[in-house]
Parts: sequence; structure tokens; C-alpha cells
Amino acid sequence: MINCKILFVDQKVVNANGNFSTSYKIPSDALTGNYTIYASTSKESAQKSFEVSGECVRGNPSISIQPLSQLGLQGSTLNYSITVENKDSTPCGTSFFQSKLYYSIRL
Repeated sequence: MINCKILFVDQKVVNANGNFSTSYKIPSDALTGNYTIYASTSKESAQKSFEVSGECVRGNPSISIQPLSQLGLQGSTLNYSITVENKDSTPCGTSFFQSKLYYSIRL
């Protein structure tokens, strides 16, 4: 990493499913630009970027389906979680979008 300044560090214990949730409040005097969140264990790591903007920028929401793949036997039930994520920039505040979500199962 070049010119990396660590702004926040914390350590968490994951739950029985290997998950945890956290949040980070962007300071009101934060510099605008691209930031990266890093997470790591002793063997693996991941990162995700976010942008800090001084103005409200509306973005199209994203949609994701978890888990990515499953195998089911005939007659069994498969459970999925479908998430719609707001992609507006932080200065926009909380946005509520109400739209119908259509999903289908295809062969």
C-alpha cells in the first residue's frame, strides 16, 4: 500500500456462522475520496472500497442473492436471502425505495 493512513482499527469475534456486523460513522470533516475497508484472519483477507463525497450522489440500488449456489434433493426446500442495497452516497442521508421485487426459478 502506498501512502496508507490507518483511520480505525477494531477486532471482533465472529458468531457460530462465521459472521459479524459492524458500522463506521464517517466523520463530518472527513476528506473526500476513496477509502478501503480491510478484513483479515491469519490465513485469508478481503477488502471493499467506498467513496466519501461532499455532495449527494444518487446511485442505482444493487441486488444480491445468497448463497451463491446450493444443491437440493427432489422434494427438499432451499432457502435464499435476497438483498437490495442503497447505493446513494452518504450525504444523501437515508433513502427508502419502495419497488416490487420480482424473482423467478428457471431451468
